[in-house]
Amino acid sequence: MIANVPTFPAVLIAGPPHSGKSVLAYWLSQHLRQARVAHYLLRAAPDGEGDWFLRNQRNPVVRIVRQENKGDFSERFVHETLNAIRSRMAPLLVDVGGRPQGAQVAILQACTHVVLLYRNADERAHWRRFFAGQDLALIAELRSTLSEPERLQALTPVLRGTIGGLRREAPAPGPVFGALLERLRGILHYDEASLAFLHLQNAPAAPLREADLARALGLWTGKGGLHWQAEKALPRLQGWQPPRGGLALYGRGPVWLAAALAVRNVPEPFWVFDPRFGWLALPTVADRPRPALRWERQPWQDGWRLRARLPQHWLDPQDLWLPADLPAQAGLLLDGRLPRWALASLARALFPRHPWLAIRDLHDGGAVVIASRASHYAAGQRLSVDG
Repeated sequence: MIANVPTFPAVLIAGPPHSGKSVLAYWLSQHLRQARVAHYLLRAAPDGEGDWFLRNQRNPVVRIVRQENKGDFSERFVHETLNAIRSRMAPLLVDVGGRPQGAQVAILQACTHVVLLYRNADERAHWRRFFAGQDLALIAELRSTLSEPERLQALTPVLRGTIGGLRREAPAPGPVFGALLERLRGILHYDEASLAFLHLQNAPAAPLREADLARALGLWTGKGGLHWQAEKALPRLQGWQPPRGGLALYGRGPVWLAAALAVRNVPEPFWVFDPRFGWLALPTVADRPRPALRWERQPWQDGWRLRARLPQHWLDPQDLWLPADLPAQAGLLLDGRLPRWALASLARALFPRHPWLAIRDLHDGGAVVIASRASHYAAGQRLSVDG
């Protein structure tokens, strides 16, 4: 946990199924990031969606992965999601399911503000009754439509109007989207530098901000956000010398970057900042099965593909394990929707026994070689993956 961090807002994006909640949450988050407004987008529904899907949903491989990751609201998923909201270490946007019931209602109650989407008067009345008596500040109530133009009806005290075009493809922001974005900028109110200062003052070792690493590797352009390219970053990382005494990685870059840095920093300690846990030391990888993590393996290229499954749609540090009988001296592709800290820890455990190691990159459906002792594979090389 991190000391001296204030209570942050948690803005719920609520409404019936198929009203555009996930799309709105995604595009709001993208625009807030461009404006350097510090926040995290928490997907509070096990529907298999994430930024990686919404960016590449036309890719058939990405669509398959999304279907494989869809699931139900397990008891553990609800419990851990609730804990993540209650112990949040940054402002949150919370994308929730369209039919909350039973214990799921507590997820909504843990938030501080709500943006309500609806398609007709009956849906609006239903959700108004649902939120009656809840300690949530309604900041926007918007009718969602795919075909009509946006229309702003009121700015205060609640933003009201019609918001249009909430398709997964990039929408053209209209006046209602812009007004909602400005309202959220005021509520979330932490800029990235201020939030980073709060987090980094508690770093357990030399803090490494991903933006600073990009500058050290000659990758920083100073234009827009930081977009990591494995083909450029990982070859240059081979010549980068990490400081002694351990590293504390801070940022929200790709999963393959955290895994590559963890391997590059062996044998020094390595921490990753995670919005659920704060500063997290890489957990020990057990060699006995854990119920929250299942593995499937199959031959792949000249090595093996090890695919993770999360039956409970959640993973904690104590859940991490690897099969003890993995074929040694063969390359390995790590596949599955796993958090950065998990892939970093698994990569550290695996690379000493395998000549090359690749990480699945769900943002394009392929994979990235993060470390290699084999002549026919190079760090940063991209590999195609089917299914």
